[in-house]
Amino acid sequence: SHVSAAPWQWISTKTASILGGTKTIITGVVKNPDLHWETSEQINGGFDLGLFRNSLTLSIDAYSKRTKDLLAVPIKAVWTDEVPYYNVGRIDNNGIEMELTYTQRESEFKYTVKFSGTYQTNEVKEFSAAKLQGYSAHGAPAEETAFEVGQPVWYFRGYKALGVFQSWEEIRNYTYTDPETGKKTLIQPDAVPGDVKIADVGGRLDPNTGKPTLPDGKIDANDFTKLGKPLPTFLLGLNFDCAYKGFDFNMFWYAELDKEIYNNILRNDFLHLNRPEYFYTERWTPNNHTNDWFRARYQDATTGSTQIGFNSFFFEDGSFLRLKNIQLGYTLPSSISQRFQISKLRIYVGATNLITITKYKGSDPEIGVTGDVNSYGVDRGMYPAAKTFTVGMNLSF
Repeated sequence: SHVSAAPWQWISTKTASILGGTKTIITGVVKNPDLHWETSEQINGGFDLGLFRNSLTLSIDAYSKRTKDLLAVPIKAVWTDEVPYYNVGRIDNNGIEMELTYTQRESEFKYTVKFSGTYQTNEVKEFSAAKLQGYSAHGAPAEETAFEVGQPVWYFRGYKALGVFQSWEEIRNYTYTDPETGKKTLIQPDAVPGDVKIADVGGRLDPNTGKPTLPDGKIDANDFTKLGKPLPTFLLGLNFDCAYKGFDFNMFWYAELDKEIYNNILRNDFLHLNRPEYFYTERWTPNNHTNDWFRARYQDATTGSTQIGFNSFFFEDGSFLRLKNIQLGYTLPSSISQRFQISKLRIYVGATNLITITKYKGSDPEIGVTGDVNSYGVDRGMYPAAKTFTVGMNLSF
């Protein structure tokens, strides 16, 4: 939950500095004598079932985990390098884990099929601040991820894109009518054809809740909305082993479902980075009116633009199914191998990461933390999982 928790937070520290051209010692971290470790409470329950002489087995476990006294960092103070960590907040994690296995041992063709699945959810239940901002591709303010009560841990935020403006007429027709005066105004008056069309979702106070959750006719930080979450809801695995006479075969499939990825590689037109072909061929141009990608804009190399990483064009479905491992082997009959003074000889071929099925356009949907925990699910150009092919031999003398 915490972000780069540093040591010695429970005592005051000193650090070297230069003030007015004179070397001196200043306070580094102000101590917090009440600081203590995060604590967790967990309840587990489950059952195991075996049928047909345990040829078919089922195991189900459910858990509820509560982590409290989270370590968090407040805004930096102006009179010292660091202000202390403090304990605040609570996260609830709930889930169900299941494993179903069937084994056939009664014939020459022996096999085992094992399916495993996990359902998991998490939610920030308590936090002293209204929101703790997290990772940002553009420096401060850090807005792409946030730690907020009522939301999943480090969920994704940004502008919701409604598509791409195709014409000046579409821009003129994208208007807001003031409910009190009846006056119409352009919601994106500075837009030109090819720009991202942003949903106006907030800014005006809702009289029922007192929160700025009603449209107000302009695009600003009040229009940030939830765009997804980095942690998958479902984790699935399927393992198949079989053997027939001297042959053996194994494969393992793995899937993560219901998660999003922030494709940070595409966030800015004006960066010295390699881009995929579709970054150029599928974008809007005067001769290619499309909703797949917005027009190129030099001035978008600035903080806070609605055209770069803050909008939903950059948040993609990160679900995937991957063949993680596959191997085929053959063991020579002992009557043959023993002629060469070998007790056992097995040859095999195999591969890893052979097949990946996903809608994600980045290099690899199986990403985790590429920095602090607040950047979980942010793709900053990590090296993709390599496909490997192996040929081998096992010898026993």
